[in-house]
Amino acid sequence: MKAAIVESEGSAPQYGDIAAPTPTGDQVVVNVTAAALSNLTKMRAAGTHYSASTPFPFVPGFDGVGKHNGERVYFAFPDGQYGALAEQALVNRAFLRPIPADLDDATAAAIANPGMSAWASMVHRAHLQPGETVLVNGATGTAGRICVQLAKLLGASKVIATARNVKELEQVKALGADVVIPLDLPGSEDAFKAAIVAEYKNGVDVIVDYLYGPSASIILSAIPGNLEDGHRVRFVNVGTSGGVSEIPISAALLRSSALEMMGSGLSSIPTSVLLDSIEEVFKIAGKIKLADDDVQLPLADISKAWAQKGAKPRIVITM
Repeated sequence: MKAAIVESEGSAPQYGDIAAPTPTGDQVVVNVTAAALSNLTKMRAAGTHYSASTPFPFVPGFDGVGKHNGERVYFAFPDGQYGALAEQALVNRAFLRPIPADLDDATAAAIANPGMSAWASMVHRAHLQPGETVLVNGATGTAGRICVQLAKLLGASKVIATARNVKELEQVKALGADVVIPLDLPGSEDAFKAAIVAEYKNGVDVIVDYLYGPSASIILSAIPGNLEDGHRVRFVNVGTSGGVSEIPISAALLRSSALEMMGSGLSSIPTSVLLDSIEEVFKIAGKIKLADDDVQLPLADISKAWAQKGAKPRIVITM
């Protein structure tokens, strides 16, 4: 069968032929129709994600959409050797979820992973309640944009969005963000912190962080003295798109606030719950707008697609 194949550590996948998978036990074969080229897929393929542990050669791809026994399904966590970027994937039947009839394959593939991360972080980690205020740090990527929209759909009364690109922040405002704060304000870090403090004075309940690094450090350091005593604020880290994976956390910060810090990702939430989160996102997918520049490319163009830098455009590989 045709597939994207990673032959060695650090190498990009190449379009080629590989033996088709054989179903066995709980492992079933899914005929793949579409798979998003997510950052998670790239990191696992490069061996830089904490969940990566696959011997070479292998087919990358964390999740996708296809058919099993004639039914359209979403699947995740395929066998390490037979991932989603191929004509067929080998998947545990417990990791299949149905796709609503009104949701096309490419959209389902594109929205599943970022939708899962946003839903899981707010619903299963932060336990967002209607009427609360959400701050999304890094709101212009695919996941951040979906997070802003989901927060409103889940009942948040106010959503604050931060990011570096001012033009794209205005687009996020059109998607439902009530306040947008550029990371590169005149005066830089001091000005950004002042803008965050001004929002804290009105109350912030949940912080969903896709960046980490300097912006997260400022957001955290601004908490003491600027939220009401005992005000519970939940900080959920989802990614490190800011390029820095470690920041200092002072003991004083922890003692002088009702801050709760946590992460949201693979292993922090049971797999079945993550997959159920995707089902919930699928139900409301029609109310969520994806980026206009999302593109579809055939599997044969995997090298071109893999070379694309950054979070946008969102690329969906079709088989």
